[in-house]
Amino acid sequence: MKLLLGLSLACLALLTALACTGSGEVFRKGALKGVSTASQQKIFVKDSVLRKLCEAAITQTKKNVTYDGSYFRIPYPGGDIPDSLGVCTDVIIRAYRKIGYDMQKLVHEDMKRAFGEYEKRRKNGRIDPNIDHRRCPNLETFFGRYGKKLPVTDIHADYKPGDIVFWDVAAGHVGMVVHAYENDSSKLMVVHNIGSGPRLEDYLFESKITGHYRYTPWRK
Repeated sequence: MKLLLGLSLACLALLTALACTGSGEVFRKGALKGVSTASQQKIFVKDSVLRKLCEAAITQTKKNVTYDGSYFRIPYPGGDIPDSLGVCTDVIIRAYRKIGYDMQKLVHEDMKRAFGEYEKRRKNGRIDPNIDHRRCPNLETFFGRYGKKLPVTDIHADYKPGDIVFWDVAAGHVGMVVHAYENDSSKLMVVHNIGSGPRLEDYLFESKITGHYRYTPWRK
């Protein structure tokens, strides 16, 4: 009995680790759902657009979203899968769309300009506006080209509201640092979806960080 329980827990841990690839290749149509209930305080963010970006990410944690990395045919530009579904990359895509930046269009147009740069991180094989922006490696390539690449450290204070963080989880995991922190802590939390819907959590150092970016195109 103990052996079976141990194997069950190990399988659950493996599924969770594989969850947030943004690739449409694993953890399809997961049954896990979640809405964040973390008590929180917020620091003041002077940049009103950045503040709206963070709020757009946090708002997603109040919705019931099933993790689903399936391939969908969606309109272009401005296309999205059903808002009751999503993966880690959709958190980022939807947050930026709320402030007027269409990652689907931005990534697609850049891939047409510099396909070879995207192939260095992930062998896409071809350009597909239905899915390319929902893949972690492609998003990271885009942010590396047009955002500010920041140092990866183990110091919470180095990560600011709106920062995009990539982790070494399965084929890639991504989330956004926001301006909220738990009542009993001063550490900023992250909005991400690793299999149980968008959540607001102190996740920053739970997995190995592979990339740290700041993408603020409204700042000239």
